[in-house]
Amino acid sequence: MRISIEEHRLKLERESKEFVLVICGNIKREKARNITREILQRCAKEGRKRALIHVISPLGRPEYLEAIRSIIQENLILSLSIRYAGSSAQELMDLLEKLDNPEIILVGSLEELEGFYDGFS
Repeated sequence: MRISIEEHRLKLERESKEFVLVICGNIKREKARNITREILQRCAKEGRKRALIHVISPLGRPEYLEAIRSIIQENLILSLSIRYAGSSAQELMDLLEKLDNPEIILVGSLEELEGFYDGFS
């Protein structure tokens, strides 16, 4: 019996620790190291070697990839899957309703984050 690519991909994702990464600005190298360390620690705590990161960013595509490039480069241990999940506060709320208690990481200056959260009003 052959397993389709979709079934295989879903199995890998089911074994991953899920994170929601809200990015409202560029990520400096030192901040990327801290985020990577945090992801590694949270995965190790649960004995997981894979992380599935759902990205919400008002930066949009493809700018969010530039923002998280340093996080990807800092990672040497985990298998990462990254999915763009949207750019608005409403898309964040929709994502959180679908996921089962993911870890949430916020990145950006206070002004950038406040601007993003104005979408909740």
